[in-house]
Amino acid sequence: GLCGGIHSSVSKRTRAELAKISLTAANPDSPEGPAIVVLGEKSKAQLQRSFKKNLALSFSQVGRDVPTFADAAAIADMIFKSNLKLDK
Repeated sequence: GLCGGIHSSVSKRTRAELAKISLTAANPDSPEGPAIVVLGEKSKAQLQRSFKKNLALSFSQVGRDVPTFADAAAIADMIFKSNLKLDK
């Protein structure tokens, strides 16, 4: 669709930021890289190629309908309850 460029841009920037964090983050076989939380199947597919072991959580069907605060709160709650070490 028309928004495909957004997913590609976000995925490209994410890969670049992960590569900057450390050499272990740039190595998809390293279990020590940062955890990645992904919203949407397109971004998941793009990031999974390089960082499969870093994908901690993913949410699909997000944004199919007009998102609500309740949707965002539910996702945030699941991320919080996952006990992942997240700083940003």
